[in-house]
Amino acid sequence: MRDPLILVSLVVVVLACSRSSQTQTEQIPADRVHLVARIPLQSDDQHASVPVAVGGEVTLPVLIHKVEPTIPAQERSRFRDQPHMLFELTIDPSGNVVDVKTRRANDESLPPYVVAAIKQWKYKPATLRGKPVTVLYTVTFSYDVR
Repeated sequence: MRDPLILVSLVVVVLACSRSSQTQTEQIPADRVHLVARIPLQSDDQHASVPVAVGGEVTLPVLIHKVEPTIPAQERSRFRDQPHMLFELTIDPSGNVVDVKTRRANDESLPPYVVAAIKQWKYKPATLRGKPVTVLYTVTFSYDVR
């Protein structure tokens, strides 16, 4: 079964009143209505596979198992500043991290090590109306150089 679509239309009608304060209305011809966007409706079941943003009715995922990255000694020895990275995770309805995108890193050599660890993290899944859903979730990772 295909997803139903909502047709979102934007119509601006300006009516000129030629007589005193009376307002006239008119039927809008079909050829003057323009389609702006088609947005697929999603059922709760479809939210399980399509990533949604955390917030509103979507609860936060909760980290229940964290694996620390293994960073080689030669990489750690060259740290001058504390490594600081921002990642966007896709967490599935089972709480598994299925995708990790690096959004920002002050040291470009470290993200591969951190991403490998993050992919092993386990979350209590986010929910929408009590049902687990796939979410996009942003995490900040800092590495203590001491």
